[in-house]
Amino acid sequence: MAEAETNLAINVIPGLSESYEVQGRGELQLGILIENMRREGFELSVSPPKVMYKTEGNVKLEPIEEVIIEVNEEHVGLIMEALSHRRAEVTDMGPVPGNVGRTRMCLTCPSRFVIFYPTYSRYFVRSL
Repeated sequence: MAEAETNLAINVIPGLSESYEVQGRGELQLGILIENMRREGFELSVSPPKVMYKTEGNVKLEPIEEVIIEVNEEHVGLIMEALSHRRAEVTDMGPVPGNVGRTRMCLTCPSRFVIFYPTYSRYFVRSL
C-alpha cells in the first residue's frame, strides 16, 4: 500500500481475507515490487498476469500495445510470422540508422497476445 501511494502506475485493490490484487504497468515494474516485498519479509504468492480491459458504456475495450523490434535482416520473416499469428499489424518498418543489416519493425498488437511473448527478445512494448 505504501508503494501505491508514491507510485502512480501501481494500483492495489483489497481482496478476500488477507489478500490484495496489485495492478501495474509491465513485468519489470511488478518484478521490482515483488523483490522489494520479499526482501522486507513479506510472504506472497504471484499468479500469472492478466490483461485489464476497460468498459465504456456497453462496449468492452481491449488495450493495444506498440511493439518495436530491432532484428537482423535474415530474421525479419520469422518475427513477422510469429507476430502475425498474434494479430499484430505493421505500422512502420525500415533499416536501423547506423546499423547495417538490422531492421526496425513497429507494430501494434492486442495486449492479450503480447503479454506472454518471450522477453528474452530485444524489443520494446508500450501501451497506446
